[in-house]
Amino acid sequence: MRLLAVAILLSLFGLLTLLLAALKYKNSLLRKLNLLGAAAVVEQRIAPEGSVLISGELWRASSPKETVIEPRSKVRVVGFGRHLLLVEPAD
Repeated sequence: MRLLAVAILLSLFGLLTLLLAALKYKNSLLRKLNLLGAAAVVEQRIAPEGSVLISGELWRASSPKETVIEPRSKVRVVGFGRHLLLVEPAD
């Protein structure tokens, strides 16, 4: 019985370690790619999802406030969520 309890605790610890590593990776990815604060141009209308062009690369994007943003509009990256860049209209 003790062996089973130890095995369960070690498994939970391993799972927690993997989860924390995944969260750290996600946050460091934006910093490493220098996308946070980057300027972009909307390629496909964002309503609620679309795509933006950053330095010649196409990225899936969404507006955190679910604002409709038309093609050729200038936006800036404010975050990352649900596997999408979060963008807001540039002022």
